[in-house]
Amino acid sequence: MKRLTNEKGFTLLEVVIVLAVLGVIFLILAPNFSDTITKAKIKSDIQSARVITEAVRLYEAEKGTELSANNQGALVDFLIQEKYLESNSKTAPQTGGTYTYDSTNKIVKVSLSADLNTEVTPFLTEEEKKFIVSS
Repeated sequence: MKRLTNEKGFTLLEVVIVLAVLGVIFLILAPNFSDTITKAKIKSDIQSARVITEAVRLYEAEKGTELSANNQGALVDFLIQEKYLESNSKTAPQTGGTYTYDSTNKIVKVSLSADLNTEVTPFLTEEEKKFIVSS
């Protein structure tokens, strides 16, 4: 039996070490991915609040009246019914909150849970923060 002395390939130990290093890198990066998804959902909800705000402003300008309090409960549904938003508009934020109309500031806000608010608020601009209301 002839033995080869120039065998090419990796030993089992080398493969285990590489897998262990990759596992550590994954454990370090995994929380960042979930934070990024949460931030993206909140940014999407803020953009939706901006669009709804513009729809409310258009409604009030065309009707010559402010949005009544009884229409604010189902704000998005009302604006869809009145044809100020498309029927495929999101009726609820992706973060699980609600859209509310702040008639004092004439802006639609997204409600966030307290834990989401404290996690994400440092990453938002001042412009974006005015669309957020804490639950």
